[in-house]
Amino acid sequence: MTQSAQQGGGGGLLLLLLIGGGLWYWLGDPQKDLADWFFKEDAAPWETVDAFYYPDRNDLSIWRTGTELPNVQACRDWVCSMAVPHRGPGLMRGDTSAP
Repeated sequence: MTQSAQQGGGGGLLLLLLIGGGLWYWLGDPQKDLADWFFKEDAAPWETVDAFYYPDRNDLSIWRTGTELPNVQACRDWVCSMAVPHRGPGLMRGDTSAP
């Protein structure tokens, strides 16, 4: 083998990586994917959380919304603060299947 043939072997791998990264960027959502990988249990620093509270699970036409909360714990706190005035502390009148 010539020296130029030996040196050019890694170019194909780099090209495949660039094409794969480009397809991921074009067809996927790399920012969301990275956030999901590194921040499994909470919102990433650049993300916000929206909360929805339904005072009565039998009447889903009425709800309250908290938007742009900084993290999941702030979302839980907001929902619990909405539950108290609606006689639902501990979310006993709503769906308690969430952790």
